[in-house]
Amino acid sequence: TAANGAESVSANCTAGKTVIGGGGSNNVDSNVYIGGSFPADIDTWTVRYVASSNGAGANTMTAYAICVTP
Repeated sequence: TAANGAESVSANCTAGKTVIGGGGSNNVDSNVYIGGSFPADIDTWTVRYVASSNGAGANTMTAYAICVTP
């Protein structure tokens, strides 16, 4: 959860693949927004979720990685 703060979640490519893009989704709370979405390394995509000043309840936050075989 991102209750009055921030959380990061990551998605990894399967072995031998390289990340070329990604993103994220939040299933519940409109008080949580994506504060960043970026490649953490060659095979990992990370999404940083931030709670607004209104706070946030429990959420399921997901990161997605788009991977290719180089």
